[in-house]
Amino acid sequence: MKIKLGFVISIFALNLTLAQNNHIYKSKAFTIFPDKVVQDTFTAKVVSLIELMSNYRSPEFDKYSPNIQFKFSINSRDNEMPSGKDHHVTLNPINGKCITTVVFGEQLTETKVIPAGINLPENTIWTIRLDMRKMLNSFEKTGFYTFYNGDKLAKADFRGVYIAGNAAPLSWDFSNLYNKHGLQFNDPDGDGIYETTLIMNKKQDIKSTEDSWNLTKDISAFPQYKSDFPISDAIYNLTTEEMIKAVEPDSTRQGMGWRLDT
Repeated sequence: MKIKLGFVISIFALNLTLAQNNHIYKSKAFTIFPDKVVQDTFTAKVVSLIELMSNYRSPEFDKYSPNIQFKFSINSRDNEMPSGKDHHVTLNPINGKCITTVVFGEQLTETKVIPAGINLPENTIWTIRLDMRKMLNSFEKTGFYTFYNGDKLAKADFRGVYIAGNAAPLSWDFSNLYNKHGLQFNDPDGDGIYETTLIMNKKQDIKSTEDSWNLTKDISAFPQYKSDFPISDAIYNLTTEEMIKAVEPDSTRQGMGWRLDT
């Protein structure tokens, strides 16, 4: 049951007049009630005007393609290569393990056509080796490294390198990569080749509890919305909070789009 900004617009566009069975809107796919959205056996419900909960499970949940799309991140920012230019690899584990070696800033494309219905084996151990010697050498020679777009990173400002991507435990949430276990690389022997090991398609990570949202930011400075429909009030509060969270420390905004199934 996806709850995101586009859904807010659709709700506010409705003529909010209760029909029979106490629902606001009904289609073949889902039904909107004043305090919940129902899709088949799944429900996203309003606990309060500052809390939402969902038991949604996507049909795609059990699918896990061996084709992985990923990118590296310095200091938990999207800064390795231009937007839309990512690394692509098809994981082909041998005895449950596979290794991928990549040079920072140089796109890797090593993919294969995978027949429909083929998943990556569960608990595949994936070791990523990242060659950072170009950046480290630049630090030693000039004191800084120049990214693809001309931005410069001083040696003293280098706090870590992370991996982002499209398949769990990877995430495209660059600003929070530093909070997630295993996504930061290390170079214990100091040879300039950073490394991390991840467990891909780890079934024991399946959530057994409902996904939820709780208001954590102060939104009182923004316009308040009140109606006879708790679902629209709660979603308005959620998106107002997301607007606040989308503001980076440098006042720029990152992409918005919170979902109850993530």
